[in-house]
Amino acid sequence: MTLTVSTQPEKTKAGENTLRLKVIDKSGKPVTDAQVSVQYTMTMPGMALSKAEAKHSKDGIYETKANFGMAGEWEVTVIVRLPGQKEIQEKFKLTAQQ
Repeated sequence: MTLTVSTQPEKTKAGENTLRLKVIDKSGKPVTDAQVSVQYTMTMPGMALSKAEAKHSKDGIYETKANFGMAGEWEVTVIVRLPGQKEIQEKFKLTAQQ
């Protein structure tokens, strides 16, 4: 399975962003029946963990809103659950600009 993350706006900013999570199976087909959730936090001690559920929009793309409270590096963990399969977790680093 392949998982890619992009944001809208394309350059991640402090404040609200849309996270787009594309899930593709090993044969290259979009996955449309996954449960996708996101956890994100800044990469510094004492920062709270935020969580969001992503909804399927089209062609294996799941979307959710993320509010990056300040500029800096954020760690985003994407959790993908498919019926009858082991949960998949992948971490990404995004840098929010001012």
